[in-house]
Amino acid sequence: MPEVVNLRGHHLLCILTHGGTCSTGGGEEYSPEFTENLRAQIDRINNGAAINIVSGPDDVCAALLREATNTCAHARICTRGTVVRTHDSLALKDVARELQSPPLEAGDTFRLGKGEIARLRQAFAAGTLRDGCKGCPWHAACSEVAGKNFSGARLRPDAVPSPSSRLPRQSYGRFSSDP
Repeated sequence: MPEVVNLRGHHLLCILTHGGTCSTGGGEEYSPEFTENLRAQIDRINNGAAINIVSGPDDVCAALLREATNTCAHARICTRGTVVRTHDSLALKDVARELQSPPLEAGDTFRLGKGEIARLRQAFAAGTLRDGCKGCPWHAACSEVAGKNFSGARLRPDAVPSPSSRLPRQSYGRFSSDP
């Protein structure tokens, strides 16, 4: 069974721009434990791990769920609230559209290849992959990274294996688009 990173929909957008800190510049930030965990998940993807779509808390959320302070503004509503689920749904819809893929849903597993990352980042920078970002306090920080051609972003298209692939649903999902 391949190594897998479990991600909820909106975290597919977060990994495109994350560069090592989780600060908005406006006073909001995640803990060092959360930030290190997000970096670790991106590094796993850089090293070839597949992405498995989940509904609810994922491998990125895991650090927050262990924290006594529960610094995530969404942690109380991740599994039962509609706000985060709506962001997840919008992000999955946008990602599938940009990748010209069948709809993405929980249980789908795939690897992002260099071509997919390039297409997603181009759409993100153009603003067509941002529906799942509406109302996010990190919107401006991510826009700044995109405006700098993703310089400093931790997800490295040159590091991920190509071509991308969708794995069989029973072992996680569907997908394939890199030549």
